[in-house]
Amino acid sequence: MMELINQNRFDMINTFFAAVYNMFLAKNISRRYNFMRNFYTDRQNSENNSLQLQEIIIGLKDIQRDLLFNTLGELLGSNISLKRTDNENTFSPFYVDIDGENLRYSSTGTRLLITILGTMLNDHFSVLLIDEPEIGLSPKNQLALTKVLYDEKLRSSFCPHLKQIFTATHSHLFLDRRVLSNNHLLSKRGHSINIEQVNSIGDLHKLQFDMLGNELETLFLPTAIVMVEGDSDVIFMTKIIQLHLPDKKISIIRAKGDGEIQNKLHVIREAFGDLQLSPYHNRILIALDQIHSLKIERIKSQGINKDNIFVWSRNGIEYFYPQELVAKGFRCSSNDVDRICLENDPIEYNGIRRTKKELAEYIARELSLENHLNEELASLIKQIKIVCDTSN
Repeated sequence: MMELINQNRFDMINTFFAAVYNMFLAKNISRRYNFMRNFYTDRQNSENNSLQLQEIIIGLKDIQRDLLFNTLGELLGSNISLKRTDNENTFSPFYVDIDGENLRYSSTGTRLLITILGTMLNDHFSVLLIDEPEIGLSPKNQLALTKVLYDEKLRSSFCPHLKQIFTATHSHLFLDRRVLSNNHLLSKRGHSINIEQVNSIGDLHKLQFDMLGNELETLFLPTAIVMVEGDSDVIFMTKIIQLHLPDKKISIIRAKGDGEIQNKLHVIREAFGDLQLSPYHNRILIALDQIHSLKIERIKSQGINKDNIFVWSRNGIEYFYPQELVAKGFRCSSNDVDRICLENDPIEYNGIRRTKKELAEYIARELSLENHLNEELASLIKQIKIVCDTSN
């Protein structure tokens, strides 16, 4: 037989009376019949859930109840037991105590977790369907449930009668990372439903990232990484991105010359694994000076998309500053800017002396959306936007 647990809230639990037990037996049989009857009706949008926590706990044998409480205690780090409301009265009703409080006052998620695990102990069923448990379970309780689902030793001792468990979920925490082929992606286009099996770690990473919403920023991570060669590049590009991509979180990394780019890529690989399998495989961009020693093919071999590698047509980011701002910084006309040797450090002209970093800071302070954006810079900004807006 098969049992279904859907996402409706589950009834609370207070005290139990012995008389309820006989009522439960009759109602439980009726509930199973009603489920199978409704399963084949056309009321597919009906989600009436007749599972009640008190009925589940009352219906368990003593050994099953002890197993449930012990397992829950280990998963949650709590003390769970059955107690009487009045220890001096044998006929007083029982209640479930969790860490010194009535289970009735526990969180909805805790009661839902107990409901699911209690249902898993019902040996009338060999197949269990769990629909979107994350709606009621906190991430901590989701992980607790996954331990029972995917730890073979724990599952075999807890519910050996269950031959199959199917979970429909939008939570990446329920993905089976031990047996990749146990994960399937269900999609619907029009009236067609498609099911794809996960067969590789790359498929799993993509599925997991999709379930996280394809937004690295929600994980406190940058949407994209841009590698540049010097302090001036970092200062200028940071301001450019703030102006033209204000809603994106972009990390600008200084590589201290093209020779260190390989080292930076190595650090990223250590942090995120193989770039081809990580969410960043298409989100790393590199901007190189015209004169560079690093081979482009070598960068691409590290997993960097060729469209994400930019080589400036001139040797230095200073040549891409708005001319009107450079002229303002050296108190000259825009026509005189071409006479300034911007590759020197410090840069001197018209009796004014600025280091490259000082010039970059000045340009960044003065820069606004009204300033003309160099075509090569515009191309880089466009690619960054494409990378950020494209789902992994």
